[in-house]
Amino acid sequence: MSDLTSPEKRHAASMATAVQHELEHFLDQLISTVSHELRTPLAVIAGYAELLRTRDNEETRREAPLRIQEAAARLSALIDDIVTASAIESGTIVLDHEPVELGAAVANAISLVEPTSDGHCLVAECANGDGWPVVSADPEQLARMLTTLVSNAVMCSPQGGAVLVTARCEDGFALVSVADEGLGMAEAERARIFERVSRSGSSERRA
Repeated sequence: MSDLTSPEKRHAASMATAVQHELEHFLDQLISTVSHELRTPLAVIAGYAELLRTRDNEETRREAPLRIQEAAARLSALIDDIVTASAIESGTIVLDHEPVELGAAVANAISLVEPTSDGHCLVAECANGDGWPVVSADPEQLARMLTTLVSNAVMCSPQGGAVLVTARCEDGFALVSVADEGLGMAEAERARIFERVSRSGSSERRA
């Protein structure tokens, strides 16, 4: 066993510092993203709870529990997303494949997002003439993916905008796309789209 030379020690120290900085940057991004995503449903819950306390009428009693329930479901989904992302990152995620009707999965995602949309027109269509295919997938993870895509499309679209979910079969695979009428992403942001906890700056703006 030989001692590290001085240049080798400096290189090892430099690498350790770089890894530490990357970890700190990732944690800063994670905290910022989670804080941003949690703020909206928490504000909804707090707002309607205050309405129930200060404005006790039939309309409030009817509307507030529904909005609070929707916000609580959003919080639960965010927690599930964080757990799933952690499992993917660590390589411990387990997918349970089974036959899934893609049309039903898309319709379910739309039905979950539609009540919280702002007058958006959510449409699903299959480009294949023989109808929606049955795919082999993990139902829970497929539902989470579709709901996230549709929800993001609604969030980034102008009020009353259209969101189109399209599926087609190609080379034995089912391809699903979600299109909206939002501002889109800058070229520089597209290069970062699959980075961990990356968010587009335009996702915070709605025309």
